[in-house]
Order: sequence, then C-alpha cells, then structure tokens
Amino acid sequence: MNIFSPCSGRGLSHRVNATVAELDPVGSRVIEPRMERLRLEGRPVIPVHGYPLVRSPEHVIAAANDAAGQNMSAPSGGLLKLRESLARALGEQYGYAPDPKDEILITSGAMHGLRIVLTTLLEQGDEAVVITPCYFFGGLIELAGGRVVRVRTNPSDGYTIDFNKVRSSITERTKLLVLSSPVNPTGYVYSHADVEEFIRLAEEFDFLLVSDESYDRMLFDGLEHLSPFHYMEARRRTILIKSFTKSYALPGWRVGYIAADAELIPHFRKVLEWSLLYCPYVNQCVALAALDGPQDWLFKIFAEIEQNRGQLLRGLSAAPRYQWVTPRGGPFLFLKVCDEPGDEVHIADQLLDNFGVPAVHGRHFESSGHVRIPYGGTSEAVQQLIDALVEASRVPAPSTTLP
Repeated sequence: MNIFSPCSGRGLSHRVNATVAELDPVGSRVIEPRMERLRLEGRPVIPVHGYPLVRSPEHVIAAANDAAGQNMSAPSGGLLKLRESLARALGEQYGYAPDPKDEILITSGAMHGLRIVLTTLLEQGDEAVVITPCYFFGGLIELAGGRVVRVRTNPSDGYTIDFNKVRSSITERTKLLVLSSPVNPTGYVYSHADVEEFIRLAEEFDFLLVSDESYDRMLFDGLEHLSPFHYMEARRRTILIKSFTKSYALPGWRVGYIAADAELIPHFRKVLEWSLLYCPYVNQCVALAALDGPQDWLFKIFAEIEQNRGQLLRGLSAAPRYQWVTPRGGPFLFLKVCDEPGDEVHIADQLLDNFGVPAVHGRHFESSGHVRIPYGGTSEAVQQLIDALVEASRVPAPSTTLP
C-alpha cells in the first residue's frame, strides 16, 4: 500500500520561493549555454572576455601546486597572511590600511562579497539606489528582500551622473547606494566631483556606500581610480568590495574580499559561514602569490587591454550603424545597435549565433537598445571581433535592426 500522496499534476515549480521564481538569471551567464552549444556543433565563438585570460606566471602556478599538496582548509575570515598583504596593498592605494584581523573578509569572488553584504544589510522593503546602466546588482538586492531604485544615465551626455536625480531618488527607506567604477558595462569612470557628491549625500541622509571596485586597475587615458575609501571621513560608512579575477588576472580561482568597519565584518562573516563555511585554501594561496609577487606581468596585461580598446574602436569606424561612448576603463564596449526597445535581445542572439560574437543584451544592464561586447583577449581575437561586427552591420535589415 502506498502511504505517500503523489505529487499533484501542477509539477514542482509552484513550490519555489516567489522571489527566486521571478528572478532573472545573471545576465553574463545567460549566453553560456548557447556558447557551449555552438562549440559542440563545431561553430566558433570569438575568444574575447570580460577579464584578462592569460597563463599565470610560474610563481603563481608554484603556489597553487604547493597549496594543493597540503590539503588544508582556511579560517572563515580568510588566511591571515592574505589579509595582512591586502591591508598593506590597500594602504598603498587608498592611504589607509584596514586592520587585517577585524576589517577584511575573504570571499569567493566579488559577486559573493556583494551577496554577503547586501544580505547582511538589507531587510524587507529597504531601498538600495543603483546608477544605471550597471552590473547585475538588482537581482542581489531583490534576493536580500530589498527594493531596487534606479537612477538612469544616458549615452547622450557620456553617462554623466545627474545628482539632482540621485537626490530625488532618496527616501526614508534608503539603506544604501551601490557604486561601481569603472562602470560595467559603460566604462564610465567616477571623477573627484562624483565621489565627493556621493559622500555628501551619504552623510546628509545617513546611508551606506557599497563600492564594487572590481576593475580598479583597468583605467585608460591616464585616469586614476577614485573611491570613497580614499576619503577619511567616508571610510566608516563605505563597504569596499574587490576582485582578484580582474585586478590580478585570476578568473578561475574565484577570490574576492570585503574591507569594512570592524563593527560590520563579524556580521558579514556569519553570512559567509552560513553560505559556504569558508573559502578554499588553495585559491587564497594563489591570490597571495599574485598579490605579493612581481606585478610587471599584470601591468602589461592592462596596457594590452587598453590597446585592444583602441584597436576595436578604430575597426568599428567601418560600421557606422553602431554608436558608442568611448569607455574610459574596463574591458567592455557598450554598443548601441538599435532604437526600438527590445530589438537588442534579438540582435544579441543573432550576433552570437551567426557571427560568434559573445554579446549580452542591454536589458540585463537596465538599458535597452544596447549590447555589451567584451574585448579582453589577444589582438588576433579583437580583429576577429571587428571583422564579425563589421560583417554583421552590413547585412540588410528592416528598420534599425540587424538580421
């Protein structure tokens, strides 16, 4: 006799948390299954990326091999040696070295750091302000129970931030404002005036600044990276999140970190422990080797990415259908491809399926009419990208839409 009731014909999806059920996938991962399918079919995908993809130098590889043989685990706060080295590096960069024991937490990448911070700080109905176009902050805010408040910027004025709009978006429910410079996907870089105005608003309305600075070493045209963390009066209300994926060319190791006031770190650590107990030991040893070792190989990579940008923009001059704002940092070009909202989804699909271009459509970044194109990779790969985009732009299409 079957004493268990069979599942109803409704299936199982109705049992999923409503917030998760309504959540979009992470935009950059949406195209991964399509790229995998194309490769299985023997169809090429142009090897450009949103991060440096190079063979690690021998001292980093040696650290990985040595750590793997030890079969160790790390404390939930992260290896103290790594935190101590990070404190020194942050002191050199920002003029302030956080206490490595109490003010730094190692995470499994910057995305994990963002998840920890937003989960810790946001309660149901709290508002988090984001400046759009932006990275995929919205899903993380919604997962934490928060409400996303968007302040839009426009390509017509180079994505300059209108602080009157920012001010008008702030309410009594505003808990934090998420910052990110250089901006993914536009390449906009914050000025001194931008950062100082963010600080003034945070002080006036008493909210926190969550600053994702994953591309802090990837700036062009002689620009310098600027952060609220540079300002002594802003450090206590700033949560700094950074990534070894971009800054130290370690995409496969998933190491990031949070630097914040000592009152907050224990709470962040609790959320980390309840999500994965601790971050991998080997990965942290690799990050330490990259951080403490020679830096020349990294500076060379960042210079090459800036060269890639110039090569791509020169090449796209042969494709007048496209429009863009020149990125001042980061490894992406946010390309305007149509005027009709929604057409960019079709265009991104066709760019990948027909031309091998790994394009992510702009709606994932809170901006219609655009696609995000990465240009991290070799000069040869960038030339393939140029050829494909120029070819795509020449195919006849109705209205402003590519076929």
